[in-house]
Amino acid sequence: MPIMLDSHAHYDLPVFDDIRDAIFAELKRQGINKVILPGTDINQIDRQLQVAKQFDCGFGLGIHPWNVPDDIPKALCQLEHVIKQQLTQPNFVAIGECGLDKLRPNFAEQQALLVGQLQLAQKYDLPVILHCVKSHDLLLKALQSAQLNRKGVVHGFYGAPALALRYVKLGYKLGIGDLLLNHNAHKLKQTVETLPLETLLVETDTAQLPHDDINNGEKLHSIVKNIAQLQNISTVLAAKQLDMNALQLYDL
Repeated sequence: MPIMLDSHAHYDLPVFDDIRDAIFAELKRQGINKVILPGTDINQIDRQLQVAKQFDCGFGLGIHPWNVPDDIPKALCQLEHVIKQQLTQPNFVAIGECGLDKLRPNFAEQQALLVGQLQLAQKYDLPVILHCVKSHDLLLKALQSAQLNRKGVVHGFYGAPALALRYVKLGYKLGIGDLLLNHNAHKLKQTVETLPLETLLVETDTAQLPHDDINNGEKLHSIVKNIAQLQNISTVLAAKQLDMNALQLYDL
């Protein structure tokens, strides 16, 4: 049976403090047995590690491009210090969430922060969890330059097959989220239909309180079901392969 793994959710954020126990209980009831918590901010790491330990979550350590620090070298040193502390923890699986976002300010600083985190990923032989908005050419160039051993995943991917293949040819996987459930997401549906299933992960990218009760388990199941339909295979087979993709990437 699939373990059902949500490869990207932010349940460590303070907005979940009052309902986190209920969320994880509901996820377990829905058959979601593993969640990956990406890092977002150097100041959030302690809370993130607490939540990961309490609920047996995998986790990444990184600085999101929305949270560019004032002193990037200092922040990267702090991040590396925590990385060294956590290297022996089996649930420490990646560097990130890191990347580029053209809709946010400080783009040059974002690029410096990304390069620093890619260097850490190579140094400590870890995959990366990547965020990218309207910056794919620059991100692809950075990844080509970095030549990471463990590659990683472009989370929340929503692009066309041609763009997807550029990442896949470099060895990266694509995180597919609930945008796939949108009837108008034609490019993404074509991408999921076209790519080998082995190149995909599933995620909810949960970062806000649910609008209609605690339903993220149902959301993940719906994403898997849609992927299975587009790939013309059974939901069970799709779930097993999607789990395997994440387990292999993160060495879990």
